[in-house]
Amino acid sequence: MPMQTNPPVGRTPAAPPSDSIVLGFIGLGGMGNGNLRQFAQQADVRIAALCDLDSERLANTRQALAELRPDESVVLYSDFRQVLERPDIDAIVCSTPDHWHALVALYAFQAGKDVYGEKPISHTYAEARAMTQSCRRHGRIFQL
Repeated sequence: MPMQTNPPVGRTPAAPPSDSIVLGFIGLGGMGNGNLRQFAQQADVRIAALCDLDSERLANTRQALAELRPDESVVLYSDFRQVLERPDIDAIVCSTPDHWHALVALYAFQAGKDVYGEKPISHTYAEARAMTQSCRRHGRIFQL
């Protein structure tokens, strides 16, 4: 019988790339870093991109990720549209300020990305309706 080894505390062994989801994180404040820590614990998640307008916040989050996942290669961005252009990213985690949620999600759906978003979903019914229609039209998944 083969000997079993235990994974590091707080994280399960890495899944093979074919069984992994590749994420980009947009917005790296308190919620963004909290989401990052939660997703970093998942064996089937690869974190490929970090995006924030604040360069200090971006650098601090990169350092935090390096401590959680020393072997993870991540690219830094200040423009979320560049994250959405990457064909290797399956989904984005949107933890931006509230007034950006709808716009980021709409662009993400159009780019063929699934979205994990924060509340509030939007500021108006019209924004929420546009997001719902775009999500359906592009065959994407949205989780709030």
